[in-house]
Amino acid sequence: MFWNDTRRTITLVLLIVASKGLSVQRKAPPSYCVEEIVSDTREVVDRYRSDFESFTIASLKELIGFRAISSEPGFEAEIIRTADHVSTLFKSAGLKNVRVNTVRGADGQKSNPYVYGERMDAPGGPTLLLYSHYDVVIANRKNWKTPPFKAVEKNGRIFGRGTTDNRSGLAAKLSAIAAYLKVNGKLPVNIKYLVEGEEESGSPNFERYVTQYPERIKADAILIADAGDRFKGIPAVAVSLRGILHIEIKVSVLKNALHSGIDGGAVPHPLIALSKIIAGLFDEEQVPLIPGLRRGVTPISQAEKSEMRRLLSDDAFRKQCGFLPGVEVVGGPESALEKTGCLPAISVSGIEVSESGKSTIPSSAKVTLSVRTVPGMSDERVFEAVKTAAKKLIPFGVHLTVTPTGGAPAWSTDPNSPELQMTGDIFSHVYGRKSVLQHDGGTLPLLSVLSAANGADVPVIVYGADEPGNNTHGNDESVGIDALYRTGESTIYLFQGFSEKGR
Repeated sequence: MFWNDTRRTITLVLLIVASKGLSVQRKAPPSYCVEEIVSDTREVVDRYRSDFESFTIASLKELIGFRAISSEPGFEAEIIRTADHVSTLFKSAGLKNVRVNTVRGADGQKSNPYVYGERMDAPGGPTLLLYSHYDVVIANRKNWKTPPFKAVEKNGRIFGRGTTDNRSGLAAKLSAIAAYLKVNGKLPVNIKYLVEGEEESGSPNFERYVTQYPERIKADAILIADAGDRFKGIPAVAVSLRGILHIEIKVSVLKNALHSGIDGGAVPHPLIALSKIIAGLFDEEQVPLIPGLRRGVTPISQAEKSEMRRLLSDDAFRKQCGFLPGVEVVGGPESALEKTGCLPAISVSGIEVSESGKSTIPSSAKVTLSVRTVPGMSDERVFEAVKTAAKKLIPFGVHLTVTPTGGAPAWSTDPNSPELQMTGDIFSHVYGRKSVLQHDGGTLPLLSVLSAANGADVPVIVYGADEPGNNTHGNDESVGIDALYRTGESTIYLFQGFSEKGR
């Protein structure tokens, strides 16, 4: 894949419309009734509830103890241990044909292990592909109030790295499988479950795995519990995710670094030159000044704009994000929800100098821009637009290179599909309030690969336990125990809803 990354910032959109029927794209189209789904799974949900502490929470706490950091070197042994532990959890939940495999990357090196398991209990029935990842981002212990790799439960929450992203989804889905099997001895649908260990480093080998094991990802629907709700307690179903494009901009000035005392004042400083270029890409409101950047973006309706502004004011957004006093919302006149889910955005994700030191003028400096794209945008056109704009801002005659370094495309699905309407109705029952559709500002690199392998008509359900206050990828990451419970309960109903029994 050319483009890769992950962080997720979710944006709410509109109310889910009540549906009249469900149609699983590749199998016989069962209609559905949420009341029947709930009634048919009452014993399963009771078992899930009784085992929630001993299985769901216990499994999550065990997973938190593993430092499976895929984006940094030195954690290879821990990653292997984590994959082995996930395979043990698969077996304890009742999955069969459990396999731990690696593939060779483009560089010839082994990937981190993938864990796969299945239950094919419904011959002729629909097959669901479940996806999770066991790897996490790095955590700096000194910035945490609790040990990041030791689960701490307090105030109705579980703290630890990966609680939200993505080990809560893994524990919840395995719990749903286990509860079904304990009550009925089989699942109402066929299940294939794939867990990878490289999502936080952009899933660089995922496409190779799919190519090597195509039969493991063929399905009639895909369930990914790696997202969540923009507002605490309001259920949401993702209808789109932003993509990402990483672009490196490098300024070169000298053949070698110089002494700032001897030569400073007459030599262009590469970091200052680079700062001028970056600043020139934005106006005073931090709106990108890049001609053609929004080419292909489909405007949302005035009704949606009004609903977004009603749902989240700028003041509420500042509070939700933890702005310091006096800091303003930027990006133009649109609402915060529209800007963080329906429009492209550019952030600076890293600045480096070739040589460092208090008395040094480095020979070069570089920065990585992360461009969040939305459905309809072309990564190639975006790159050319950024490169053209940067070249027009070159100061002092410095040398400039602009290079794409990876990313992942944006993704969207039909918000009126019966599968999403069924999911919304299920979530409304679980939460006890009306569900909403949302544009998700984050990125899941694997979605384009899975969609290409299964076909664009295969429904993808993106949900999960993430919500405001979880600090996903940040210090003191945590998950609400109630959100964890709802994720597993929702998964039980989704299994039933997609099955022939869901009629």
